[in-house]
Amino acid sequence: IDAIKNGYDAVEMDLVRTGDNELVCSHNYDLEIETDGEGSFKNKSLKDLKKIKTGIYTDHKNTKSIPNFKELMSAIPNNIFLNIELKTEAWYDLKSVRILDRYRKEGWLKRKYLVSSFNPLLVLYIRYFTKLDRVAFLVMYRDWLWLVNWIHPDALHPSAELLNEEIINFCKKK
Repeated sequence: IDAIKNGYDAVEMDLVRTGDNELVCSHNYDLEIETDGEGSFKNKSLKDLKKIKTGIYTDHKNTKSIPNFKELMSAIPNNIFLNIELKTEAWYDLKSVRILDRYRKEGWLKRKYLVSSFNPLLVLYIRYFTKLDRVAFLVMYRDWLWLVNWIHPDALHPSAELLNEEIINFCKKK
């Protein structure tokens, strides 16, 4: 929300799955890393998470509740482009994309957006088995670029250390 107040017209959000199959905003799977809670998001319900505060290590005077996806969608204007990064702890975990697709069916994604993931199976699943609009493959390792030929993402998000003229030409060619 602060990014929007500062004039940005696009926002990237990392989403993880809760134990009651909802999505919340977090860069990490474990609560200890950024909150005053303990355990894993996947073992907590939305109700459990309402008692937990985030921002305790970065701005302890301005802690906040962990926002869930629907709260974020209600707070972010429809003209703001979203890059929705789905986080998964296991390659075979497709639950978070199924939840996001459920949200789409419920009308929560009536805006421009892109779904991104480091998980190539998730990208493949989004591409062929959902009606989510666009999908991007986040790539940290050069050795994984061959996967683009199989999963057919709309966009490639390489890590900064991979970015060079050869990668840019590869993307243009695709």
